[in-house]
Amino acid sequence: MDTSHVITLPGKLVTALLDHSEKCTEHAPTWDQIYNPAFRKDGKAPKEGVFPNVDDVDKNRIPWGLIIVADQGVYAMSNGEPRLLDRDNESRSKIVFAEGINADTDDFDDWWAAKRRVCGGDDQSFFLDGETAKRAIASTGNLKLEIWNNGLYITSYSVVSSLSTEVQ
Repeated sequence: MDTSHVITLPGKLVTALLDHSEKCTEHAPTWDQIYNPAFRKDGKAPKEGVFPNVDDVDKNRIPWGLIIVADQGVYAMSNGEPRLLDRDNESRSKIVFAEGINADTDDFDDWWAAKRRVCGGDDQSFFLDGETAKRAIASTGNLKLEIWNNGLYITSYSVVSSLSTEVQ
């Protein structure tokens, strides 16, 4: 049986991440984008058995948007380069946690259980297009993402109910 979980990220805070990404001319790739020929300098997929390198990616081709990350909580960050740094800790990127899955403020057992329930135990990241995220925030005030357990799909159902991005 397929189940999904909806996570909410505060719209005002996410908008600051989106504004940063939109202003940047270069963008950090997700793992999937490193493999995608459309974003690689040579226009080809990495050869079988060859570990891809971020230096092989044309960062000008990566679209602006958010990287949604599930590791120490679930959060969004700008993919713009140079990175948007956290004012309180300039050794890390500015991030916006999903409500109830915040490793900085929620009790460990609570955020860990919520992260596992929503995304499973593995660390992962995926791209969310900036225009899509802005439309979702404009329609609801927050960024709501629906995450499915059958291969992980992201759906911003406040924009278009069938919009989904499969994560490998």
